[in-house]
Amino acid sequence: MEYSAYSNVGGRGNNEDAMLVEEAGDATLFVVADGVGGVEAGELASNAAIEELRGQFLFEPNAFDLNQAVMAANLQVLNLQEKTKKKMKTTIAVVCVTPDSIQCVHVGDTRIYLLNGDGICYQSMDHSVSQMAVLAGEITADEIRQHKDRNKLLRALGVSDELTVDVKTFPRAEVNGLLMCTDGFWEYVLEQELIDTRKAAESSEEWLCEMRKILQERVKDKENNDNNTAIAASF
Repeated sequence: MEYSAYSNVGGRGNNEDAMLVEEAGDATLFVVADGVGGVEAGELASNAAIEELRGQFLFEPNAFDLNQAVMAANLQVLNLQEKTKKKMKTTIAVVCVTPDSIQCVHVGDTRIYLLNGDGICYQSMDHSVSQMAVLAGEITADEIRQHKDRNKLLRALGVSDELTVDVKTFPRAEVNGLLMCTDGFWEYVLEQELIDTRKAAESSEEWLCEMRKILQERVKDKENNDNNTAIAASF
């Protein structure tokens, strides 16, 4: 396995995104989080969630319960809200890769893409108002990127102690690539473009670099564009 990762503040005053790549035992943990809160310190929520996941993973990497760990991360964000009196929240996307399987969990609109030789074999479904508009047939999937309610989330860590997460597990043999990214990244890079750039790249670093070039070319308001974060990996 080889991977590349980055996190960029964009045109914002602070970076509310956070990411993690951690290897332990026979497993590798990938996490991307996008803090929600602006002046309410979303970066505290994203980093608190990631640190909770890191601790649980390192404690027992070969028996890591991804669902339980995300629930614990949610409680950490709720506790931080109580302590600071700030209403920060965060999305979370988590992938745990073992020799036999790839397990994915996400909450919010930070995306997970799994790839194979044919293209994208799994794309996480955003927990957002605009995604519901797609399911209702009101807009197409590509129109999410311009939808007026694209930033309105239906799920996030820090909303309630009752949290519903989406968990998917795949045989590792069926997947050979991974992309995880916040909305500040996927807003500008289309699905066919991530497939095409991967096919042309010789490494995850080159793949991620080419996608970042697309992002930079499309950002019109560079002084106000969102934080953007991504992890690319090949197996």
